[in-house]
Amino acid sequence: MLVAMGTKTARLDLRLTEDQRELIEQASQLAGTTITGWSVARLFDDARRAVADAAVTRVPRAAWEGFVAALDEPWDERTNDLMSRTPVWDAK
Repeated sequence: MLVAMGTKTARLDLRLTEDQRELIEQASQLAGTTITGWSVARLFDDARRAVADAAVTRVPRAAWEGFVAALDEPWDERTNDLMSRTPVWDAK
């Protein structure tokens, strides 16, 4: 669990039910930390995981192997013709 160090100037206010607060308080006590420390650590970890998951595309192994196999196939005549043309952005 990595929590950014530095001057803490930002605030985040949350509205909770009493049951939610009691459960979070119990969890923080079991972890030996404050409600704030426990909450910030969990929010930070989950936020980092959510951002990382959004940046990664996962595909099943069989689909990946099929993709790689298709890349290894020789080009057909139409693709060879297309690749031999001068790109429009280079034509002057």
